[in-house]
Amino acid sequence: MKAICGLLAGAVLAFSAPAQSTLIGDTVTCSLSADITCNTSSAIVGPGREFTINFGSAAPAVLDVDIGASSIAITLNPRWIAAGFFSSPSQVLVLGSLDDSAGPIVGIANFTTFNTVAITASDVSVTAHSVSFTFDGSSWNSGASASFDLVIRPSAVPEPASLALLGIGLTAFGVTRRRKKAAG
Repeated sequence: MKAICGLLAGAVLAFSAPAQSTLIGDTVTCSLSADITCNTSSAIVGPGREFTINFGSAAPAVLDVDIGASSIAITLNPRWIAAGFFSSPSQVLVLGSLDDSAGPIVGIANFTTFNTVAITASDVSVTAHSVSFTFDGSSWNSGASASFDLVIRPSAVPEPASLALLGIGLTAFGVTRRRKKAAG
């Protein structure tokens, strides 16, 4: 019986995957304020950029937005513009419908910038399912980027593997007691 319980427990552990935090495959939305436009209002998260951002209706694609499994990167598109300065306080990028299956977004971590001026983590705000990025007073030079990781609060849902292990343990305990009772 011990061998069977051991094999069952091993099989459950081998074939169960831990809960992973990922946005890959999710449909996210892009909305902007003032004179900023997205190339599309929604996109499916996958490899490469999900959105390009234009400043003004006649402007070329200025910023690329790439959403990863649990991170966001915003990069100045060097093919179209060498540098940009954003002065309007109403220039805000909102990425919504970030429905991570592992739980709600509670913050950001590992905020980094490259070749930018006046961009800080305080320019990013989050709700449970969205991220807002304010461009007020920021300066972006050729190749500039800002990136950060999303902090996800895990949901308090037990994993199926844990429940299966608990069930196997209780079954083994019951069988052992029954055998002892029958023998004694």
